[in-house]
Amino acid sequence: MPATRSCSNLRRFSRTRAANEQLAAMNEQLDQLAVAVPVSPDVAGFVRLVDVLADESDAVVSSVTPQAEQPSTASAGVEVTSVSMTLQGTYPEVMSFIERLLTADRLVEVRSVDLTSDTAAGALFVDLTVAIFSEPGSGAARSELVGDTAVGITLEAAG
Repeated sequence: MPATRSCSNLRRFSRTRAANEQLAAMNEQLDQLAVAVPVSPDVAGFVRLVDVLADESDAVVSSVTPQAEQPSTASAGVEVTSVSMTLQGTYPEVMSFIERLLTADRLVEVRSVDLTSDTAAGALFVDLTVAIFSEPGSGAARSELVGDTAVGITLEAAG
């Protein structure tokens, strides 16, 4: 009988260990999703992300402005906040910035890109509108947009 009990305990231990490993993997996925789609629009965090990406790509971001309207709820059950930004740089710098933005941990969808070029200076000027996503129904989600007035944030280019 003791051998049977030992085998039973060993099987139970194996199942528990496997369940704990699955739980750890699921918690890691939840952590990644929480970064991709936070509980609030976290516009300030998004602006910090844009600043880091601009530094990494050598693009110059001159403004980042969330839209004045309140975030809308998409059919997928997430709130969508539109953000406009203006940047400039060479073609490789601008493309590097956009690629980094699209592959960042935060879920971002590019809604529009308007390009103007200065061939003499070799520069592109870009007006970019993106959507960022957050979980709906959070009171904090609406606090970043004060009333009907958007909070405009201007970034200065480093050196």
